[in-house]
Amino acid sequence: MITNAGSDGHSALLTLFNASWEACKLPSKWKEATIIPIPKPKDPGAMRPISLLSCVGKTMERIVLNRLTWAVGPLHQDLFAYRRGMGTAECLSTLLCAASSGGTTVAFLDLEKAFELANCRVILSLLVRKGVCGRLLIWLKDFLSGRAARVALQGETSQLHQHENGTPQGSILRPLPV
Repeated sequence: MITNAGSDGHSALLTLFNASWEACKLPSKWKEATIIPIPKPKDPGAMRPISLLSCVGKTMERIVLNRLTWAVGPLHQDLFAYRRGMGTAECLSTLLCAASSGGTTVAFLDLEKAFELANCRVILSLLVRKGVCGRLLIWLKDFLSGRAARVALQGETSQLHQHENGTPQGSILRPLPV
């Protein structure tokens, strides 16, 4: 959709992105998610939420992620999730290499609802400690605040519900480099 917008469409998007950056504010529609519950294959009673976000908003997030990565540096080399080209195979390969050299201790953690329950004030404080400041910090503060979601299930859609904490599922900025 965005790729096919043509030069006039791209100019309009650039104007919108620049306005968001200058004002350190996101349009409220960019902060809204539609959650589609998908049954888990091994437990049909349990649902996996799939969050649909604004494509235009996610494009702006990609721009901000580039600025954020420049400000704080890339994610740690031992973090495999959320890094392009770094998946399970690379993680296992690194682990096996470390184990073959002897004396390796491994701890596996699965934190339930870690992103949903993350405290936004703590995230922002950690970003400040990493040197994030000015317009970037203010934009990220607005990005994390005033988020809302609705659930769409079997042709029905709920009202929007506000979220106080957490980073938005489906967001490019969800794993903020803190």
